[in-house]
Parts: sequence; structure tokens; C-alpha cells
Amino acid sequence: MTLEAVMEQQALRLANLARRVAEVDQWIQVLLDWIEAAAQDLSLENATDERAV
Repeated sequence: MTLEAVMEQQALRLANLARRVAEVDQWIQVLLDWIEAAAQDLSLENATDERAV
């Protein structure tokens, strides 16, 4: 395999890895948004419960 072919193969691997990292980053952001929304819901429930007492 020529050096050029090896470099091209490595570039493709790097691009694939970058896509995977971006996908994982998107999923992490979705999970963080979900956690934040759940925390806000719990906060609102606790505030409502405290007023009812």
C-alpha cells in the first residue's frame, strides 16, 4: 500500500470518527435537556406540594 493510500485511509477513518463523536455529542445534549426538564418538573412538583401543606 502506498503512503498516499494509507493517508487516504487514515483520513476516512478520522472523518468517520468525527461523525461518531458528533452523534454522541448530540445524544449527550438530548439527555442533558431531558434531565434538565425532569429536574424542572420535580422542582415544580415540590413547590406545589409545599404550598398544599
